[in-house]
Amino acid sequence: MQLEAIRQVAVLGTGTMGPGIALSFALRGYSVTLVGRSAEAVARGQTTLQRYAQRLVEGELNTADETARAVERIAVTADLATIAPAQVVVEAIAERLDAKQDLLRNAEELVAPTAVLASTTSGLSATALGSALRRPERFVVAHYANPPHLMPVVEVVKGRQTSEATADLVLRLLRHTGKRPVLVRKDVPGFIFNRLQYALMREAVALVRDGVATPEDVDAIVKYGYALRLPAVGPLEMVDLVGLEIYETIATYLWPDLDCSKEPTVLRELLAKGAKGMVAGQGFYRWTPETIEALLRARDAEIVRQVKRLAAEERERPDGGGA
Repeated sequence: MQLEAIRQVAVLGTGTMGPGIALSFALRGYSVTLVGRSAEAVARGQTTLQRYAQRLVEGELNTADETARAVERIAVTADLATIAPAQVVVEAIAERLDAKQDLLRNAEELVAPTAVLASTTSGLSATALGSALRRPERFVVAHYANPPHLMPVVEVVKGRQTSEATADLVLRLLRHTGKRPVLVRKDVPGFIFNRLQYALMREAVALVRDGVATPEDVDAIVKYGYALRLPAVGPLEMVDLVGLEIYETIATYLWPDLDCSKEPTVLRELLAKGAKGMVAGQGFYRWTPETIEALLRARDAEIVRQVKRLAAEERERPDGGGA
């Protein structure tokens, strides 16, 4: 299939990810079918879609007219059969392998044999997901980062039977929708994004567990220190910047002392107390509807600021940001 042949996209799932993925396609002119499991799920998806669209306008990433036209291109429904005309299907439901496999299998039966299927799993095996399909060569993982309507990066992960043509098509499609896809060259649990993220979170939890710092202090070190360099200097660039000799000296004594817990014991202890995070009003912090909304708005505003910076850098490149 050629990129130019793609006109219709289906997104399966109306939770946190689905509406944002649907919006990213619709903003580039694609007709999108967004499918929920029930009338209630459809209603929630429509509410989330409107909230995401409003954030784009508030952040001045898109005009009100552009965003309204994009929303009009999205049909939200509970009828899975309506995905039949789609050339690309993106599954975006909860992280359960069996549920994802069942939904992908049902979707495959509805669309044309030439259609491409994808999952936005956060770390389940692309090979295992594709094994449920009759045409695994036309399946690939496309892991969007949250919030998907704002975050540029998308991980593209091939299963063992994914064809090169399928992976290449999805990479080109994602670039066409304004994303920055990264090809993950081995199907490892968590891919790249979550392996890096969870390594940092494991050490953060350990520092609180061992009484080295409070949750507030750990988050302050990251937000007001470490994270400020990351938009410009990645971790491996930092190794080169510091110098491998210095890094090796520090790593020699520090690596053995870093947390290597194999079980998330602290999290299980919190969960046993009902501290499930924002959804329960208590995790490492206490949360109210007001503090949750303030944090999400601050997060989205910072992402918007960085997206605008990246766009400006692209425009200043000698090739005008061309691929």
